[in-house]
Order: sequence, then structure tokens, then C-alpha cells
Amino acid sequence: MEYPPASELLKVGLIMKMKMIFLFILSIALIGGCGKTNKTNEGTKDVSIIGYVVKTNQSDILIVSETSTEKAHEAIWIPTSEKIKIGEKVEVFLEEGIQTSDPMRGVAKKINIVKIQAPASSILTPEKALEKAFNSVESWELPVVKEFSYLDSDKQWNVVLIDAKNRSSKTILIDDKI
Repeated sequence: MEYPPASELLKVGLIMKMKMIFLFILSIALIGGCGKTNKTNEGTKDVSIIGYVVKTNQSDILIVSETSTEKAHEAIWIPTSEKIKIGEKVEVFLEEGIQTSDPMRGVAKKINIVKIQAPASSILTPEKALEKAFNSVESWELPVVKEFSYLDSDKQWNVVLIDAKNRSSKTILIDDKI
């Protein structure tokens, strides 16, 4: 049996090493590219939730994201000294270390109130209409906004809420009057 010359064996070995190094670098690049984080200019991660304030107590607000299904929502209790009212839409940037209870608990770095555009013909603000809707189901543990609209022809706000805990839903019509 005749063996190939040593120089050919070295070439094959070198080619195999180069392939292994290429595959290693490619796999590192693929693994590193899989995670998606939102980084600010300071290089820190920003975790946020946009949703409605559905409950308050002396020191906390409960924020629930808007959803079109019963299961796809996020809810988090945030301690705050700011005067934020039930019905307001907020964007909350969270500190790390969120407690994964249901609803979650976290600490806000920053809370922005998101202005909800009101129809020109409405008397009530959208926030006030939502506050009335949430107050009408205050016994619910976790109300989630499924639909929210203004019925100009009826002069009413249409709010469809889902109780994320017991999966019931309720359509609430709020008369557009103070």
C-alpha cells in the first residue's frame, strides 16, 4: 500500500483546519446575531412596555398592554410617585430585574404619557372614556383593552375589554358627555 506524500497530507490537514476555523467563526456570528436588544447611546438595554393604566393604589400603577387576543398581553405593576390616572396610555422604560409574577413587578426608569388622539367631535377625552370603562369592571383582576373606538354617529365610545384572568369579555358603551 502506497501512502500519499507528506506535502499532500499537510495540504489536506491545512484545508481541514481552515474549514473548521471558518465554521467556528460562522457559528459564533450566527449565535451572536440571534438575540435582539434595544440599546441606547449609553450602551444599556431599554426594556419597555406600552399600555393603559388599568388600576392604581397608593403607590403603584398597573399597566396592561393593548391586545387583540385574550392571551397576548403584558401586565406589570410599577411603583411611582407621579400623578398618573386610570385610562392614560403610557410607555414605561424598565430597570433590569423584573419579577416574573403574573402580573409582573418592575421599577421604571422613565414613564412617558402617550397622548391618545381624540376625534374632533368628541366631548370626553379618550382617557376619560377608558377610565369610565375600567371603573365599570373594577372587580376584574386584569382588564385588557381589545378594541377602543369612537362612534361618531351614536356619540359614544366603544370599549371592548377582556378579563385576562377568567377570559370573559365585555363591550362597554360610554356616552360622550361629561
